[in-house]
Amino acid sequence: MNHHELSSDGIAYTVKGEGEPVVFLHGFCGSRHYFEPVAASLEPHIKAYYIDLPGHGDSKSMQYHTLEDYVELLHKWKLELGLEKMTLIGHSLGGYLTLAYVERYPEHVLGFGLIHSTAFPDSDEGKEGRDKAIQTIQKEGMKSFVEGLVPKLFDKSFAKTHPKVVKRVLDIAYKTDDKQAIRFLRAMRDRKDRRHIVTEDSFPQLLVAGQTDEVVPSYKTFIGDSKRATEKVIEDAAHMSMYERPELLSCIINEWLNSLYAVHK
Repeated sequence: MNHHELSSDGIAYTVKGEGEPVVFLHGFCGSRHYFEPVAASLEPHIKAYYIDLPGHGDSKSMQYHTLEDYVELLHKWKLELGLEKMTLIGHSLGGYLTLAYVERYPEHVLGFGLIHSTAFPDSDEGKEGRDKAIQTIQKEGMKSFVEGLVPKLFDKSFAKTHPKVVKRVLDIAYKTDDKQAIRFLRAMRDRKDRRHIVTEDSFPQLLVAGQTDEVVPSYKTFIGDSKRATEKVIEDAAHMSMYERPELLSCIINEWLNSLYAVHK
């Protein structure tokens, strides 16, 4: 099964495979295409839903300003599709949205995964970085901004030896609406501290960090002693392990999903 759909609110998404529902949320200036390198390995085991966030990929832009606003949009999409309990897996910004959703609608979630993401709020330095990013987009445009952003997401040696992959991610990023990017930057800057979601042991969770990730270092991903957390560090990968180490990332996700669904059968 492979359906490309558009929700009543203008959210573009792709449905692949058969089985338990798993919803994948991409990172900032990304799209559902971020998961293409790992999709084929995941789909025989699950029914995967890959979403374009507002103003990204093929989804229309929307006048939302907080992560909580986007949570309500995601929940409306879920209800429209008639999904019951789902598993959420979020990369970077998608991870922030995942945590906000789990906090607001815990009864609708079976488990969650954070891929190169964190439950920490932005530090003062991080907030300054968001503001500078907003200024760059306003003054120089999205093209200049993403050309400064995307190469930093990859392991340095990988970026040098895989220029076509970097170009692929740049092409995805170029499609991001500039005004929506600014809204998301403000939402990320102002997001809440959600470390309690990770440390409370309320949900099975998968936490994945890249060994050389300078955007979200591993110490910001692994923050507690949760007995329900599966923690994995991917060597020779930074913030984009779905491109840098797709076989390993898909194996990690599959193993965790298998253990999650085995418990709930």
